[in-house]
Amino acid sequence: MSMSVFMRGAAASMCGLLLFACTIKNTDTNGGTGGTGQGDAGPGTGGDGGAAGASKSRNCQAVVQCAIACADADSACRNACLASGTDDGQAKAIALSNCLGANSCADSACVQSKCATELNACLVTPAPTGGQPITGAPPPGSVPSDFVGTWKRTTYTGADDFTFNADGTASRKQIEVSSFAGCSNTVAFEYAGTVVFTPAHDGFTFYITTATNTSSACGQSSSSAGTTGAFDFTIEPIPALGPGKDWFFNVQGCPVTAEVDKRIQCGGEYDLK
Repeated sequence: MSMSVFMRGAAASMCGLLLFACTIKNTDTNGGTGGTGQGDAGPGTGGDGGAAGASKSRNCQAVVQCAIACADADSACRNACLASGTDDGQAKAIALSNCLGANSCADSACVQSKCATELNACLVTPAPTGGQPITGAPPPGSVPSDFVGTWKRTTYTGADDFTFNADGTASRKQIEVSSFAGCSNTVAFEYAGTVVFTPAHDGFTFYITTATNTSSACGQSSSSAGTTGAFDFTIEPIPALGPGKDWFFNVQGCPVTAEVDKRIQCGGEYDLK
């Protein structure tokens, strides 16, 4: 599989928070450069940023976040970030980089008119997958009293709320906003159903019976039915922060075990409000 390398080109100033390289080169998966005559290390070399030792587990957005942590001149680190992506994450990162390079984008008008599809595909977190189908009616919910309420998680790109009700019903709303060269992208996932907590209160199953996805990318909006099913989550308390602050992690579809990657791709810290 051929891959692009993250490098900073003349248009780096337009990249803002997401420092995608706009100079495109191809490498093979064994670390050699292909066809450019340049000697940057391939993904097999690793780097000193967040990619060192990472398996192929990051989605496109996580690949970009990894690359942001690399030093400005460390192309080997950015190569390793790309190599740490899943096949889907790498493909989306390559597609965006190639689009920017092919169109010589240096302003937001170019990104919006030429690369909106590739940008949205990379920056928007996909809807959850991997849940088990619900056969018949979902079980009645059960919520421990100390979990009743709305648990909120906020990041610099969005928000994620779980609401657990005393009658066993539950809802979740995820909103993520991203921006690249003046092109804004928003996605919202909304779910409702029932929830059953484990006896030890160290996990729960969310039986999603209704779901809606809406998105807007560079002024183009769409809405569709979301993913339903039974989704399992684990709960990890944060003793140092006291009660009402826990980690929630998706079980199905989480390809990583390292704590830092789990927090990016599979869950995060939630506060009871």
